[in-house]
Amino acid sequence: MLQKQRQEKIMECLAGGDYLSVEEAVKLFKSSPATIRRDFMELAESDQVLKVRGGIRSRKASAMLPFSDRESEYYAEKEEIAKSAVSMIRPGDVVFIDGGTTTFHMASYLPDINIRIITNSIRLASALEEKKSAAGWEIYITGGFLYAKSGILLGPNAQSSLAQYHASLAFLSVSGIDENGIYNNSELVVDMERVMINNSDRTVIIADHSKIGKQGLVKVCGLDRIKTLITDSSKESKESLSKIRIEKIMVQ
Repeated sequence: MLQKQRQEKIMECLAGGDYLSVEEAVKLFKSSPATIRRDFMELAESDQVLKVRGGIRSRKASAMLPFSDRESEYYAEKEEIAKSAVSMIRPGDVVFIDGGTTTFHMASYLPDINIRIITNSIRLASALEEKKSAAGWEIYITGGFLYAKSGILLGPNAQSSLAQYHASLAFLSVSGIDENGIYNNSELVVDMERVMINNSDRTVIIADHSKIGKQGLVKVCGLDRIKTLITDSSKESKESLSKIRIEKIMVQ
């Protein structure tokens, strides 16, 4: 990987958490500690990050919301969307669920039926384990690098781990969806979502109205790869929804 590409990915890591250590970056980018330290120093000297003991910190850290705060935004809408999403799952299904805050709400409503769940979200897997399904859910967690303060596994090892599976359904959270496609704000997250899309029979986007008609840093794919959008019926997104030419399920 070229230095510029590696430094761009380092900055993407800080989009999902305010701190990245040398040790974490070495594992993620398969580079030497000396190489990572040089990258960190150059990014700090160009005022893109703050150099701290053992790693770097985002200059925008104070403006970033932790997972628990993001998960509680539009809480009621996410709950209703999650209820609708899990109603699509049938006995025997293999299901991808990504590490977004909206998909996390699915943990509370997954049906107690014989299914296999594959996720890169440690938070989701932990929530499901606590429920201890009587039907005997099988829960698979990808390998990979633990993304700071997000509870999700990313990077090349996570992608190769995920790529060995095929799913009936993939449920994805996004930062935005419009008539041109779906988006997210981290290239590392997008890489995982593309594997889920490519390895599933049906991809379902679950997103509250604040994501409708919006874009993000990275385009995941066009709408031709997406089967269904589940969102709430807020009036704010009505015009944008009319431009999205896929099956739409709008919950109250």
